[in-house]
Amino acid sequence: MRHASLYRVGGYALVLGGLAAMIGIWLHPPQPMSLAEASALPQAQWQLSHWLLALGTALTIGGFVALIRHFGASASEGWAAVGLGIAVLGAANIITVVAPEVGSFSMLVGREGDVAAQHAYEAINTHLMGLIPVAATLFWVGIGCFALALSRDAAFPRWLGLLGVAVAVVELASGFLVEENWNLARLLYSLGNIWIALFGAFAARVATAVPAAAPTAAAGVH
Repeated sequence: MRHASLYRVGGYALVLGGLAAMIGIWLHPPQPMSLAEASALPQAQWQLSHWLLALGTALTIGGFVALIRHFGASASEGWAAVGLGIAVLGAANIITVVAPEVGSFSMLVGREGDVAAQHAYEAINTHLMGLIPVAATLFWVGIGCFALALSRDAAFPRWLGLLGVAVAVVELASGFLVEENWNLARLLYSLGNIWIALFGAFAARVATAVPAAAPTAAAGVH
């Protein structure tokens, strides 16, 4: 067992990350495909939704980085390490998608009468729409691998890991099957983040079972 703070801080990071991403996706309207549609949206809500998605993604990865040390030298370490690596790549792409939507788009909003601005918006948006399925696929494949490691670890309920694997499979399938139904897509994405928060809650509870480290006696040489 690692130090209790590893489970407590890492677990709470997952809880906050899952909740932030879930709130962010429900604040996010259907993606505007034109600059005129983007300009008609409430900009404060648009900005908040994307900042929550970015923060939730970052906290989730931070939580997994903290908790991967739990699997050190165990039979599940390989799956956990591979899962974390893939999830980090997916998260990096998610942040790459979010950044232009809070930065570049805000500079174009209100300029729908400018042909150059319209073309710029459409070019950026098309690029982002191509990144999203790649980002989501990598992220949930990584989460699924991590959940598989979790299912083989005695410190956590086996059902929690198996549920995570099932959730990851559902998330991967939803990216190809329900992309046209925004409300259903948001619901399924929320279920994935509920599992992340649930795992975090269990990890934080592990902290209470980890004995405090004994103080190291200072040894002096005389």
